[in-house]
Amino acid sequence: MLKGRIRWFAPQKGYGFIKSEETNQYVFVHYFDIIDKKIKVLAPGDLVEFELQETPLGPRAIKVRKISPEKPRDEG
Repeated sequence: MLKGRIRWFAPQKGYGFIKSEETNQYVFVHYFDIIDKKIKVLAPGDLVEFELQETPLGPRAIKVRKISPEKPRDEG
């Protein structure tokens, strides 16, 4: 699974782009490819995991799952 952050997402159209942390490229994402069917909208900055699928139009994120950001550890 790759990780990335939502760059932008158009809720009225149901799609947007993820910036992959591993490849530093932008990947198309559609809400049909979000695993949690309760989530139909992703917000800029959301951290997600996904698999990459090559299509004739370019890379597409599939099996997208929103993940919680890592919590900072107490340094006390």
